[in-house]
Amino acid sequence: MSSGGKSSKTHEFSSSPTNKEHHLGDGSLLKKKQEEWAQDEEYSESWFPFGSSRTATSNRKCGPKDPRASDAETASFDSETKQEADISRLRRKLESSISQLETALDLANRGNSDAVKKVDENHDQIAELQRQVEEEQHYRENILEQYLNMKKCATELQSKKEELVVAVDEAVRSGQQAGRDAHQSVSRCDGLTAEAHSLSAIGHKVDNELVEIHKHLDQTLNELRSCGERSKAAMAHAGRLVEQTRHLQESAMQNERVRKSLEAQLKEMQLAARRAYYCL
Repeated sequence: MSSGGKSSKTHEFSSSPTNKEHHLGDGSLLKKKQEEWAQDEEYSESWFPFGSSRTATSNRKCGPKDPRASDAETASFDSETKQEADISRLRRKLESSISQLETALDLANRGNSDAVKKVDENHDQIAELQRQVEEEQHYRENILEQYLNMKKCATELQSKKEELVVAVDEAVRSGQQAGRDAHQSVSRCDGLTAEAHSLSAIGHKVDNELVEIHKHLDQTLNELRSCGERSKAAMAHAGRLVEQTRHLQESAMQNERVRKSLEAQLKEMQLAARRAYYCL
C-alpha cells in the first residue's frame, strides 16, 4: 500500500510540467506546487514521525531491541529528520523565489501592455497629423491653382491695358492730327476725341481692376505662406511623435526580453523544485 501511494505521488508530480502551460499565465502554478508540497509533508509525516503509530506498532511487534540497533535506528531517524528539514527549507526558499519571479513577470507584462497602448496612441496621432498635412497640402494646391489663374488673368489684363495704351496713344495722335486738320474734318476730330476719352476711361477701369487683382494675389500669397508654416509645424510634430514611438517600441522590446528572462528563471526554479522533490 505504501509503494502504491508513493507511485501515485510520483505520477502526480510528473504530470505537473504538462499543466504548467495552463497555469503559468494566471499565477496558479505556485498554489499547485504548494498543495503538492503540503501533500508531500503529510506523506513524510506519515512515514517519519517520532513516536508515530508505525513506530509504535513496530515496537510492539518486535519487543525489546538491542541497544546498538536502537542507536542505529535513532541515528537513521535523526538523519532523515535533518534531511527533511533541509528539503523543507529549500522548498520555502524556492517558493519565495518563484513568488518574486511571478511578481516581476506581472510587472513586466503590465509595463509592456502600457507601452503597447502608448505606441497605439502615437500611431493614431501620427495618422491624424498625416491627414491634416494632406488636407493642408490639398488646400495649398487649390490656393496655388487659384493664384496661377489670377496671375494668368492679370497677365491678360496687362496685355489688354498695353493694347489700350497703344490705342489711346494712336487716338491722341489721331486727335492731334485731326486738330491740325480741323478745318478739313471737324466732325472726325470730335469723334476721335470722344473715342480717346472712352479708351482712357476703360484704361482707368483696367488699372483699378489690376489693383484689386494685385491685392487678391498678395492675400493669396500670405495664405500660401501661412499654409506652408502650418505644414512645417505639423511635419515637425509628426517627426517628434515618430521618435517617441521608436523609443517606446525599444522600451517594449526591452520589457519583452526581461519578461522572457524572468520566465526562463521561473522554469529553472521549477526544475530545481522538481529535482528537490525527486531527491526526497
